Amino acid sequence: MIRRTRITRRAKRKGVRWLWPLALAAFAFSVSLTAQEHAAAPSAPSQAAGNSSPAIANVSQQTATADVCEATTLPVIRPDKPFWTARHEKVLKELQQKPIDLVFLGDSIMNNFDKAGPPPEENYQPIWQEFYGDRHALNLGFSGDRTENVLWRLQHGEVEGISPKVVVMMIGTNNTHQACSKWYDVLAGEIAIIDELHERLPITRILLLGIFLSNVNARKTEEDARVNRALSLLYAKSDFVTYLDIADTFKRDGKFDPSLFYDSRPNGIAAHELHPSSVGQRKWVEAIEPALSAMMGDRDKSK
Repeated sequence: MIRRTRITRRAKRKGVRWLWPLALAAFAFSVSLTAQEHAAAPSAPSQAAGNSSPAIANVSQQTATADVCEATTLPVIRPDKPFWTARHEKVLKELQQKPIDLVFLGDSIMNNFDKAGPPPEENYQPIWQEFYGDRHALNLGFSGDRTENVLWRLQHGEVEGISPKVVVMMIGTNNTHQACSKWYDVLAGEIAIIDELHERLPITRILLLGIFLSNVNARKTEEDARVNRALSLLYAKSDFVTYLDIADTFKRDGKFDPSLFYDSRPNGIAAHELHPSSVGQRKWVEAIEPALSAMMGDRDKSK
């Protein structure tokens, strides 16, 4: 009963609406679940990866400096990252310039769609144009974001005035990257985002992707598997959320395939694999396309 009690107390304190479904579902599988449900990634050393607008600068320091491990359901800004505040303001302007039928919501894995190289393994724009160029798509991927940052963005205008058919959501890997993170805190953050989306976009359907496989360390792999298993149970019969776990996309012969990621290559950003290369990105885009096209009501572009 320890895990359920911990979730319950934390949820009550934060006033979330999904208290009992979360607590009961988490307790039901928390004892028996193991990371073997996903391919266990080998251990690898973990490395940690200006001026803002007046509206952002005036936000309280409490939310800006909230604990990175337990603030998963509290909206948190990133005023210390000029690129982040600039991107947020750019998004708000983009909302007013075109119709939006499809939204991608997440972290750097989504943000990477904006890249056009120069390394060929980081040229994602052709993929975006091929699959989403004619779908009135908006990229709300922000590099480095955790669940709490996404919540802040949703509560500060990033889906205001739009009614997309589908939101594709994948978030949480930067939460579980923290050594102090616990799967149930990350799970709570994911559910809080889904609640926020459904409240603001009541007729929009959500294509929820499980946290992608990575090769950071065994602890993260296990936490990711627990989050994903919980999400699959919680939304198995949802009317507005379709959950997809596409872990097999990143495997070869049943094992994690590091060749589909760019991080540890020469001039890469880390000694472990977390970000799909353009080849890996195309593979997961093709993997979600049958479900996405059905939800959008258009042609399956993977065929």
